[in-house]
Amino acid sequence: MKVLVCGTRKWVEQQPIEDILRLFPRDTTIIQGGASGVDNIAGYVARDILGMPMRAYPVNHSKDGPWPGAGIRRNLRMLATENPYETDGTYVDLGLAFKLTPEISRGTGHMADQMRAGEIPVAEILYTKGRWSKFLESLENKWEKLF
Repeated sequence: MKVLVCGTRKWVEQQPIEDILRLFPRDTTIIQGGASGVDNIAGYVARDILGMPMRAYPVNHSKDGPWPGAGIRRNLRMLATENPYETDGTYVDLGLAFKLTPEISRGTGHMADQMRAGEIPVAEILYTKGRWSKFLESLENKWEKLF
């Protein structure tokens, strides 16, 4: 299984990302964009805490061009490279879009839209302090039915 994780750069909480990634089998490959916030936290949790395979796609200005469009071009490059991955031919099975407000941020929204356009299901995960444990409990009850 392969999961592409994206989300706001303003995210600072490790535990919600760790809680969600723990729901996946340990051989799940986590893909992320190498940006601050959700991307880097997901990469750290996957690789260093859970021992999951992880690939990061930080902006590369020689490939992605200058700001302000480099992040969007990186998203396109990341999805094109991973769907399918040139080494093993695997496709992205699921997208996780972490957000702090009901409105999705521009870059995260772009990544989610691109995944949906490629027929990849995307789960938008809204983190609200104080409500997280109830959300996680309800998700865990439904999770086994999904996989």
